[in-house]
Amino acid sequence: SKTSSGSFGQAYIVDKVGIGTVAPNKQLEVAHATDPVIRLNRVDSTIVDTENLGSIQFSGDDPATDTTGAIIQARAEGAWATNDYPSALLFYTTPASSGDVVERMRITNAGSVGIGNSAPSTTRFYVSGSTTNYLAQFQNAHQTDGHGVKIQAGDDSAVDTLVLNQADGTRTVTFRGDGYVGIGTSGPDALLHVHKGSAGTIDADAIPQLVIEEDDNTGIQLLTPDDKHSVIYFGSPSDATGATIDYRHSDDLMRIGTAQAGADLSILTGNGVELLKFTAEGQISGSSTSTGS
Repeated sequence: SKTSSGSFGQAYIVDKVGIGTVAPNKQLEVAHATDPVIRLNRVDSTIVDTENLGSIQFSGDDPATDTTGAIIQARAEGAWATNDYPSALLFYTTPASSGDVVERMRITNAGSVGIGNSAPSTTRFYVSGSTTNYLAQFQNAHQTDGHGVKIQAGDDSAVDTLVLNQADGTRTVTFRGDGYVGIGTSGPDALLHVHKGSAGTIDADAIPQLVIEEDDNTGIQLLTPDDKHSVIYFGSPSDATGATIDYRHSDDLMRIGTAQAGADLSILTGNGVELLKFTAEGQISGSSTSTGS
């Protein structure tokens, strides 16, 4: 009856159960003014590592009764003692063409999250898997201010902010805490250091912000359609295009020069010695030791 009390081995409720409410809207409703709680308690005076603390199972009767499709489970991660209750939360689902649940995600007692990895260790967020698609995707559908992903880490050259590896673990790209980026190297010598092979025992000069290094021939290539210009610009706050190196295939013409009124062009040789100067007035002058025509 509605007023029955006492201890029961089993109970069968036809409709709904309300705890703290006389008008439950679902099969089970727990109501409280400030802190409604459902508690699963393992009645065990000695809880040790890997023992289950409780589970919520999602099941159905198709094709057989009590067929489990998913589980949320709490588990001890070490022996319990006074004020020491290490525990983890595990999430299981059942793959297609299978009758067994598989662990998909775990939150460890240290707060680390492993997806496809049951032991993320000290890595806070560890995603592991095998797929022909992207392992992770982030999409911001905002039409005007759709920012992507922000990573805040690293404070100096000894710390990596972001590392990209090949499938075999070979490091390909390093973003360092001091803002330097290395492609093919974990120790970039400039803001961007593209490293295909070691040029030998040498450090890049401190001035360039781009270093291209190879143990064979190397270079930088600009590619355009035949009727378009390939240009390198040299600028400053006073003139964004003070000088250029320009080539266009359709003209069969390479141009090197200044783009500022009164500017000259020099050719240096030896240890920075001026060999020729082309002045803004159209004159050509040579050094005092120049010979030949």
